[in-house]
Amino acid sequence: MKIDGLVSETISQANGERIRLYPAGRSKQKFIRIDRSKTGPVSVQLIEGAHPPGLDEGEKVDLAHYDESIVERVVRAMASRHLGMHDLENAYTDIDGEMLARGFGIRFARNGSPHWSRCENGLTYEVAKPGGEGLPGHSAYELQAKVVAPFNASVVVVAPNLGSLMTFVDMKDFLGEMQPNTQSTFTLVEATCH
Repeated sequence: MKIDGLVSETISQANGERIRLYPAGRSKQKFIRIDRSKTGPVSVQLIEGAHPPGLDEGEKVDLAHYDESIVERVVRAMASRHLGMHDLENAYTDIDGEMLARGFGIRFARNGSPHWSRCENGLTYEVAKPGGEGLPGHSAYELQAKVVAPFNASVVVVAPNLGSLMTFVDMKDFLGEMQPNTQSTFTLVEATCH
């Protein structure tokens, strides 16, 4: 993987490869490591010294299979967030960084479409483009969250931007709307003042 501003070292292993990415001209003691298995799973994580620090959300993201564009998005968000490399940010980094900071990982739907996902207190949160078709493109664009409860109840919230969506999700007002075997849908609109 090549990203301007990061030095890449690849080590071939019997079961796959390990890639170290660290800032050019800086210490190699704090870096991003990609472990890519020949059988599919991929792990992207921050390493300090010889170990993962394990102190903050978003220091490790596991993927079921390798997708270079998704791995690059995760690496850029981690490099900005954990290595202070804000010059690597692109149109996706604001949303990807926010999802990492909130402890979301990336999962793939049965149709192969990726989404940000987090499990908390028995609820699964999935953040994607409207319709659930892929990772959101930018925090200022419309996106959706699907919240799934264990009793086959779900709420889908479509919002005009990431801030509106996360405010709604954080308030948890939707919990009273969840009914067994039912999906409720909410569409949020941006409030404007005149």
